[in-house]
Amino acid sequence: MKTSRSLGLLALLALLAAPAVGEESAGARLNAIFVADWEHYAAEVPELATFRGDNRFNDRLTDASAEAVASRKAYRAGLAAKLKSIDRAQLSGQDRISYDVFTRDLASAMRFDAVYGNLPFSFRDSWSPVTQFVDHYFAAWQEASTQLARRERELAELRRNIAGKVVAIRGQTTRGSR
Repeated sequence: MKTSRSLGLLALLALLAAPAVGEESAGARLNAIFVADWEHYAAEVPELATFRGDNRFNDRLTDASAEAVASRKAYRAGLAAKLKSIDRAQLSGQDRISYDVFTRDLASAMRFDAVYGNLPFSFRDSWSPVTQFVDHYFAAWQEASTQLARRERELAELRRNIAGKVVAIRGQTTRGSR
């Protein structure tokens, strides 16, 4: 009798803990958000999709227009609202970790969005890496230009110094005017 009452109580608890028929579990809803965000980001930043091996978007580049950037910022705000609808306590251990990492990264991106305000770029836009490359190549170009100008001055000085003097060229002696 005691065993059947324990089994009955256990079955009742299992029914109460399980989602209702047709209702998704918190973990399933969270994973659906992850899949949708992965797809959205692949379409929004096709270069990264290609880098990850997803070639569906190879025919385009990231839209860097002010409207597209504003759309990405609004998307993140909507994504944060969806995440808040999930009760973290109902998630399994791995889903809880994934939820925490995802919400931390999203919160960080939204803090950058707040700093940038209405400027036409945001957290995940590729301004910084491009700028770094441009700065590197510009600095290299400046250094090469400086060295070329120095070499041209040295060559001109050398030509002035040897003008009209005897110079040995490949073992032969050439006389200039004295």
